[in-house]
Amino acid sequence: MEGKKSWTEFLVKDDLTRMQEYHRLRRVDPEAVPRNYEFQFVDRNGHIRDIFTTVAMIPGTMKTVASLLDVTGHKRMEEELKKERETFFTVLKNYPHGVALVDRNGINQYVNPEFTKITGYTIEDIPTGRDWFQKAYPIPEYREKVI
Repeated sequence: MEGKKSWTEFLVKDDLTRMQEYHRLRRVDPEAVPRNYEFQFVDRNGHIRDIFTTVAMIPGTMKTVASLLDVTGHKRMEEELKKERETFFTVLKNYPHGVALVDRNGINQYVNPEFTKITGYTIEDIPTGRDWFQKAYPIPEYREKVI
C-alpha cells in the first residue's frame, strides 16, 4: 500500500473530514486529538467495516503508527441485542399480567404497567424485593411464612 494508495481512500465520506483534522492536529499537538476512536473503513470488496483504532506519532518523526481492530461483528451484535431488548420490553409493557424483573441482588429493575395497576406500587415505591414483601405483607409473622 505504501506509496500506492492514500489512507483517505479507505474511509467512508462521513468520517473523512474528521480523520483528516485528527491527522493534521496530531502533528501540531498529539494531545489535542483522541488516541483511540472509531471510524468506518471501506474494504477491497467495497464492504463497510467498523474499525476501532489506536494511533500514535512515531517519536522523532512526523509519521504515525496505527492499530486497526475490526469491530463490525461486535457492533452488529450490539445492535441486534438492542433490538431484542426493545422487543422484550415492548412485550412486557403490554403483557396482561403483572411482571417485576429483579436482579440477583434483589433490586427491582423493572415493573410493567399491569404490575402497578394490580398492586398500586411503582418501581420507586418498591426498589427492592425486601421493600415489596414489607409492603405486600405488613405483618412480620405472615411475611416470614410467605417468604
